[in-house]
Amino acid sequence: MRKMLNGTILNYFYMPGEVCCCGIEIRGCGYMEKIGGKRFKRNFQEPCHAISYWTAGAGIFESANAGKHSIEPGTIALRFPGEKYAYGPTDARGLVEYWVLLDGPLPPFLFQTEVFNKSTCFFEIGVLKPLVSHFAKMVEIARDGMGVTDAHVLAGTVFNICCEIAHACSGRTGEGSAGKIMRTIAMQIGQRPHEAWNFHSIASQNHMSYALFRLRFAEVIGVPPGRYLMRARISRALTLLSGGASVKNACFGAGFNDPSYFSNAIKKFTGKSPKEFRN
Repeated sequence: MRKMLNGTILNYFYMPGEVCCCGIEIRGCGYMEKIGGKRFKRNFQEPCHAISYWTAGAGIFESANAGKHSIEPGTIALRFPGEKYAYGPTDARGLVEYWVLLDGPLPPFLFQTEVFNKSTCFFEIGVLKPLVSHFAKMVEIARDGMGVTDAHVLAGTVFNICCEIAHACSGRTGEGSAGKIMRTIAMQIGQRPHEAWNFHSIASQNHMSYALFRLRFAEVIGVPPGRYLMRARISRALTLLSGGASVKNACFGAGFNDPSYFSNAIKKFTGKSPKEFRN
């Protein structure tokens, strides 16, 4: 829905969250331009986790967990279920914001790591082109139509947004070297899930046993490396299928070697076979 309200241009979309991909349900997302004026959200609460990314303007953000901060271009704020918050522009430049509401099994893990938690939930990471591109794609998908296929692609896009934010934030939170290594590996998996990943070899290269690597990865990222890779491959496969790829090409293009296993994995996540999902 697009509307003008008190000098605010709103593009916002709310969804039932019935489709879950990569462990993420999308409850709503949007793009907003606030043209000057006073703070317009006070003591507001979300029923789920939320991410806001401001790409232009200047303002003030305040929440129970983050405290009070200045909003500059390239600022990220994480919000938690039931948390009260307020924000708005401080001068004529207004604010430009992308936002998304997250539910499902994965966000609680994402928001309870060394980078994302109630103590570190407000960041200035700059206006990053890849991140802006993902947010813009999110809004475009939600705006153009929300069939089952679109909902899965949307969830995959939001998954990529979380990866980009985690990677950008990891160097700004005092995270230890091991945590940064896990973030880098997770980012690389998200970018290239179709490649062959040998976690035993990766653990050895980083002077860890596989058991320690698996434990450390799960502590930082929220899920073990194998499960994270599976979610990334499922996301890529659904994107390929929605783009018109054949079931065979989607299977091998996402990094699966066994079509039968691939079919079962897609059906587990979507409730449909790859062929049914594609059609």
